[in-house]
Amino acid sequence: MQKQDNALAVKEGTPIPSTKAARHHVYIYYYDILNIFACLSVLVLHFNGLSHAYSQTAAYYQALGAECLFFWAVPVFLMLTGATLIDYRHRYSTRAFFKKRITKTFVPFIAWSFLALAWKVLTNQMEGPVGPRSLIDLIFNTKIIDVYWFFIPLFSIYLMIPILSLFVKNENFIQLKYIVCVYIMLNSILPLLFELIGIPFNGNLNISLMGGYLIFPVLGYYLANTQMSSRHRQILYILAIVATVLRYLIIVEYEGAPGSLAWSYLSPAGILQGAAVFVFIKQVDWPRLLSNTKGEQAIRRLSSCSFGIYLIHMIVFYYGLALTHLDGSSLIWRTLGPLVAYLVCLAIVLVGKSIPLVRRLFP
Repeated sequence: MQKQDNALAVKEGTPIPSTKAARHHVYIYYYDILNIFACLSVLVLHFNGLSHAYSQTAAYYQALGAECLFFWAVPVFLMLTGATLIDYRHRYSTRAFFKKRITKTFVPFIAWSFLALAWKVLTNQMEGPVGPRSLIDLIFNTKIIDVYWFFIPLFSIYLMIPILSLFVKNENFIQLKYIVCVYIMLNSILPLLFELIGIPFNGNLNISLMGGYLIFPVLGYYLANTQMSSRHRQILYILAIVATVLRYLIIVEYEGAPGSLAWSYLSPAGILQGAAVFVFIKQVDWPRLLSNTKGEQAIRRLSSCSFGIYLIHMIVFYYGLALTHLDGSSLIWRTLGPLVAYLVCLAIVLVGKSIPLVRRLFP
């Protein structure tokens, strides 16, 4: 456990005392550690995209294994959004909140969509838009760079955070726990069980939270600000492992098409994995492991590059395939590729951040 948590630990299910002061005056290592690991894990998922095309080959089973092991990346990113932003009112106004989100996320999304569109048209990867409606369709429905789909639910979450910030203002952690538990039961566990036994699930029983993704920032805020007992952490880890193994076996059994929920981040595997990784990284004593100033600075620097890496990694992916003459089934591509691409993207982002006009593209 981190030192700041050791000093504030209380019995499970209650908020950590003086959380506001600790959050805003103490550097929280595990936020940036999670950010870095999740960024690298996203690259692992995309370099193992072979997992989405079923085949009875060793390469497919290996890629599916990577897909299942690193499935937590997107949930953790959204959980970090909740952990770091839901209590924004303690730091700045709602107007400042939206201004920061626009400059740090929305503007880069639009800018890189245009840049990627120009790049794809010039390299004959796609045809250009035929009018304003076509352009809006390409950007809004993320048809230019498909992995930009992540921005759309993220923007909807941003729109809801001012409401969530009011809800957690009085640290209603019991209510948050209730929301998380009921949501997982009605939107994740029961639909999957019904799907597996072949009975249609009545979707009217679902709880709608911005397409479902709002559960992750709520869960992230809850886990960041409450203490979980050692026994319950162990149970969470076991459940996450079981859910991961079952997801792998289910996908294989149904030849890659077991139904939509097995591939959804809102599945039991997605939610349990995200929570387990979040809690596990939180418990590590990062201040002791990275006790010097240079270690902290390096972690901050790497974390600040994650967003930029996400924005450009598919471009590096494209040229990586072209230059190495490898394909998606290559073991070298699926294992070493993510790390090499991460380092290449990191170098590009670091250089970009040092150039006055370009740095706006890498907030």
